Amino acid sequence: MSISLNFSSLLAAPHLDHLIAGIKFTGLLTAASWLLAFTLGVALATLRVSGNPVAERLVAAWVSYQQNVPILAHLFVWYFGIPTLLPDSMQSWINANNGELIFASIAIGLCMSAYFCEDVRSGLRSVPHGQHEAARSLGLSFLKTMRFIELPQAMRTALPPFINHTVILFKNTSLAMALG
Repeated sequence: MSISLNFSSLLAAPHLDHLIAGIKFTGLLTAASWLLAFTLGVALATLRVSGNPVAERLVAAWVSYQQNVPILAHLFVWYFGIPTLLPDSMQSWINANNGELIFASIAIGLCMSAYFCEDVRSGLRSVPHGQHEAARSLGLSFLKTMRFIELPQAMRTALPPFINHTVILFKNTSLAMALG
């Protein structure tokens, strides 16, 4: 018994529209989640290496929590749990304006921010300590040292794990199907 696949029917009028809409939704979800994950990951990594023990422990707890709870659980909490805490008018607005995309991008972005944070932190650990000392001796503050000296060097080292986690983020967007 042979099974023949007819891909030409997928490219016909009704199916092609659904396929294009799905590609657009996946691209938008990936971009929004990546932007949140990257921004939050860099901020968390900067806090984690700041030398403040309270901030370091809080970020470590955040990373541990986000990495050990499945993304599907995060999606369910953000889509089914968080809206019940919002006022009715805001719930109505979110439901009318593609709430699945909003909550899925927040859930995936927050979860992947923990991985991005660890990528940036490993990149920061690869920067020689003399770079930090030289910047501080020139009078740069901690944030300026991070922004102009250490983070650019760390990003170069963290690029391969970033690409790996970006692919994982893209693949995890398929879990948003459980919401809609």
